[in-house]
Amino acid sequence: MQLIAMEDILHLEGSGNYSEIITFNGDSFTSSKPLSYYEIKLPSEIFYRVHKSHIVNIKGVVQYARIRYGVLSLVNGAEIPISETKRSE
Repeated sequence: MQLIAMEDILHLEGSGNYSEIITFNGDSFTSSKPLSYYEIKLPSEIFYRVHKSHIVNIKGVVQYARIRYGVLSLVNGAEIPISETKRSE
């Protein structure tokens, strides 16, 4: 079991019933919980589900690009797609 402080989480990526948690310092952890579990637990003021497979910490977003439906660039260089339904939000 690994405890991760909420403020250390940069983004989460889901794959079926598993989630990968990526921190600001670059560590990555695999969880046996789906993204829906974290979507309920994490505060919506800071964490936003931008895609069916991605939840991002808005404090880690450095750029939004309107490529296709949209892409968020994060402080670690990751590019996270935004779903068509979430783009307007």
